[in-house]
Amino acid sequence: MKKALRDINARVGTKQMVRAAGVALKADAEDIMAISVEEAPVRQAPVGGALRASARVHNPEVTATTATVRLTYGDAAVKYAFLIHENPNAGISGRPGASTVGNWKFLEGPARRAIKGMGRRIATSMRRALRI
Repeated sequence: MKKALRDINARVGTKQMVRAAGVALKADAEDIMAISVEEAPVRQAPVGGALRASARVHNPEVTATTATVRLTYGDAAVKYAFLIHENPNAGISGRPGASTVGNWKFLEGPARRAIKGMGRRIATSMRRALRI
C-alpha cells in the first residue's frame, strides 16, 4: 500500500492525491454504510426505521496531508443511536416494541469487516479518479 501511495504522489503531487483519497474514502464509506443500515436494529411501530433513516456518510474533510470521512447515525429524532450501538441486547431483547432484526455494533461490525482489502480498494479508486 505504501508503495502504491508513493507512486501516486510522485505522479500527481500531494494536494491532488489527498483530494482523490477523500473521494475514494467516501465511496468505500458508502459501501460500508449500506451494509451497516441493513444491520441496524429496527424498532417496531410507531417509529420503526428512524435509526436506519438517520444514517449519514459525510463529505470528505481534506487538509493539506489528510482526508477523513465520517459515518454517523442519529439526529434530533434519533438520540438513542449510540445507546443502541453499544447495547448487546439490541435486536434481541424480546421486550414489547423492541426490534426483532439487526445487531448491536451495527456500524463497527461492517467497518471492521471492510478493513481487509481497504488499502487496495482506496488505491484503485484513487488511480481511477486521477486517471493514472
